[in-house]
Amino acid sequence: NNEPAPVDFINLSLGSSAVYDGTCETYTWQKNSKAVIDNLRNNHGVLAFAAAGNNGEAKTTWPACLSNVIAVGSSTSTDTRHSASNYGSEVDMFAPGQGIETTFMGDQVRTYSGTSHATPHAVGCAALLKESGDATTPDEIEARLKMSNVMVSEGAASFPRINCK
Repeated sequence: NNEPAPVDFINLSLGSSAVYDGTCETYTWQKNSKAVIDNLRNNHGVLAFAAAGNNGEAKTTWPACLSNVIAVGSSTSTDTRHSASNYGSEVDMFAPGQGIETTFMGDQVRTYSGTSHATPHAVGCAALLKESGDATTPDEIEARLKMSNVMVSEGAASFPRINCK
């Protein structure tokens, strides 16, 4: 059906051990994943974000390698690529992902780093954009996030880092 979904965004802080140079829509299970994400975006207005992977390579892992998912890399507090973060042409944007404090079992707080900790920041920024009314459709939100004037450097290349201001 084409009813609005009760959610606007999906955070996929997960991944596979396989890395891909480009999109990964070769196998049936990947095509099925893409079909689900396409349906959510095109028919329900839901935007999916996924962790790019922590192999330190110019590649992505599944599901970030799907063409209809926003792949998020991990940046440091000085706007450089976190050493473990994947990067490259398939990574759509970066978000803070080094030294992120989060809750843990037993009322503990722990500090983690990686793309799974960066991705929720990008989702949160998207939610703020939608709430403000500055961008409301998945395409508008994705475009605004990518228009950041804050860049993450990786050698001679640079990539947009979310800027929620």
